[in-house]
Amino acid sequence: EEVDLAAKGSLPNLLTVGDIRGELHSHTDFSDGLDTMEAMVEAASERGYSYFGISDHAPSVTSRGYKEVKKIIDDQIAQVRKLDKKYPDMKILFGYEVNILADASLSLPDDFLEKLDFVIASIHTSLDQDRVQIMKRLRKALKHPLVDIIGHPSGRLLGERDSLDIDWSSFLEEVLKNNKILEINSQPHRLDLPYDLVKEAKDKGIRLIINSDAHSVDTLYYIEHGVCVARRGWCEKGDVLNTLRLEDFLGELGIN
Repeated sequence: EEVDLAAKGSLPNLLTVGDIRGELHSHTDFSDGLDTMEAMVEAASERGYSYFGISDHAPSVTSRGYKEVKKIIDDQIAQVRKLDKKYPDMKILFGYEVNILADASLSLPDDFLEKLDFVIASIHTSLDQDRVQIMKRLRKALKHPLVDIIGHPSGRLLGERDSLDIDWSSFLEEVLKNNKILEINSQPHRLDLPYDLVKEAKDKGIRLIINSDAHSVDTLYYIEHGVCVARRGWCEKGDVLNTLRLEDFLGELGIN
């Protein structure tokens, strides 16, 4: 469409890196990241972000036990709230990247999910399941009232593995129906949602968020790659949630 739109002077005003006001997907040394929570928050503050989310891989109730996980979550929430006061110019939010398990359940029980500011649900295991089961897992996550974002939706790793076997037309309709947010993951080996599906999601009115999925302070800049993917999907500033001012962004997440 670009030639016809160019002839009419109607090309979109594409998103830029400078439009990004914050993000929600980052990891610390609590899970598989390299740096502490405070180091990640400090680096986000230096980028001039208005909001920043910590979202380590959720601790396993199966391996650690209910009481230990409860203590971990309560301790981390206390740490985040303390940092939030230390950095008054930036709102710090606490969530987890929660696994969508092979049986379509989530890896944290609801009473723990309710404690979080936001929940990113992602598939990391049993990637070779057939389309029926993969779609069952995604649909169940999309219908879960405590899930906000579907992380790196295709599950692909560039040069390593293909996308999950997803019925994309049906999946995007379910995302829209359940008013969930799709991630554009900026990791160079993911770049996921792929740009052609970004365009399709945007055209359907699906909410998008660009996250670095940073695992160190040095990789927060990955957000630039996600912006490039969004631009290839014709995204303008208004198509991406984390271009919003803090109050509007929190409203989109249902945080008072």
